[in-house]
Amino acid sequence: MKLLIIGSIAYDNILHYAWNLKESIEKETLNNKINMSVRSSEYSKQSWWTGLNIAYNLSLLNTENILLWAIWKDFKFTKFVQERVNLSYIYTSDLLPSSNSFITLDSYWNQLSVFSPWAMLKSDHIRIDNISENISYAIISPTAKEAMFNYLKWLKQEGVKIFFDPGQQLSTMTKQELKIVRDEAHYLIVNEHEFSLFKKISRLSDKEVYSSFDKVIVTYWEKWSKIISSDSIIDIPAVISEDVLDPTGVWEAYRAWLIKWISSWLSWETSWKIGSLLASFCIESNWWQNHFIDTKQFQNMFMQEFWEEIIL
Repeated sequence: MKLLIIGSIAYDNILHYAWNLKESIEKETLNNKINMSVRSSEYSKQSWWTGLNIAYNLSLLNTENILLWAIWKDFKFTKFVQERVNLSYIYTSDLLPSSNSFITLDSYWNQLSVFSPWAMLKSDHIRIDNISENISYAIISPTAKEAMFNYLKWLKQEGVKIFFDPGQQLSTMTKQELKIVRDEAHYLIVNEHEFSLFKKISRLSDKEVYSSFDKVIVTYWEKWSKIISSDSIIDIPAVISEDVLDPTGVWEAYRAWLIKWISSWLSWETSWKIGSLLASFCIESNWWQNHFIDTKQFQNMFMQEFWEEIIL
């Protein structure tokens, strides 16, 4: 059984600003053109984004997965990813550079970001009907909207269980397009804001959304998560992290373990608890692919947090 991950691969270029960005902007200039510069105290470049982060987390405990996206030949995967993730179906653009995000991040977690999709614009050229491996589950994360619906249609025809994760593309979708999502996806993954937006666009009630999918997974930021169906609601508490170093990438860790353990036939509640605990590993690490799992340690922490035994 293999898992297909359809999601973004990009570089993050992060410029660290030692002061407060909000205080550096003159309020009286906001009604005029802004022409300003700030000095960066540190620069870093990381290869990650949604698809790559999910694939990384799935690979931590040797879960076979296939990553699908578009890059240019300049993109460098880490040795761990090259050894653990199936990159055979990555589309390499001849002309467009790999996607890049340019972020100015201050000491108060304020940030200014500019994203250039570049190679991502070729995502609708990626064919998934030539994948020879037997795929049981797939997650469709934000990419070009047309491509997302092409993937949805093909995967449904192939009998693959689909996790649909619309993210920032949700706001661009129409009522009719969300009807297609409801007809073809098995699981919907959204945060609290996205769930409200889904209802608004589709003009459906809570119960009507719940009944459209096998499960609806809603996260409520740092508070908790809910796994909802038409006849049940499971509340999953968040694992409180003692040392929050970087919250970026936590959502991908959460999703990765949900998919991993649901596909391993564990219960939804157990799967989501594992995801919640893994997210705490991620948030206590600098950057998004610097957390590692020792199986014995993870089992002990699971027992301490949930008072349950887990076998990995």
